[in-house]
Amino acid sequence: YIEGITLSSYIKWNSRLNEKKAGEWGREILEILAFLHEQQPPVIYQDLKASNIIVTKEGKVRIIDFGASFRMRFDGMMNRTAGTYGYAAPEQYRQECDELIGPQCDVYAWGKLMQEMLSGIDMGTQESCSEQAEAVYGGEISYAMDRIIRKCLSQRKGERYSTARDVIDAMDSEANTNRRYDLYIWGLKVCA
Repeated sequence: YIEGITLSSYIKWNSRLNEKKAGEWGREILEILAFLHEQQPPVIYQDLKASNIIVTKEGKVRIIDFGASFRMRFDGMMNRTAGTYGYAAPEQYRQECDELIGPQCDVYAWGKLMQEMLSGIDMGTQESCSEQAEAVYGGEISYAMDRIIRKCLSQRKGERYSTARDVIDAMDSEANTNRRYDLYIWGLKVCA
């Protein structure tokens, strides 16, 4: 048992999160997913959504409900699929799909979760939620965060980040780029 409230309740009561808080919690979630993806064989969580995240009294986030999780198979047999409408990756919906479900489905769900945190819109309520979410937070988040989320939400599995660790690496790379850019702008102001 983890004491706290679900992220979905937190968002309902507090509205949307700013980019700093969403990024902080998003990274904590990615660290948990990365740990799962780095197991041998990888563990796929497969049902990431706001109601499966607990916000603790200390302000940390924890993933709960591992009932849909599974270890990846590499024997050519299909993995069972689960997931929640609005969060699940497209390949989780396709019954005729001949591709294996892998870490990319967790990456996709993380992108949806980030949209929910940044917009306050429940991604499980209707099909056009992503477009509505982008309209709410568009222009209010950094280009880097927007680009990372968009890549996570690619309809094609091969165009997404391969694992949660790859998303973390992208976030770190973007943070370093932003710091270098800020220093460059500061230097221009000092020299002007």
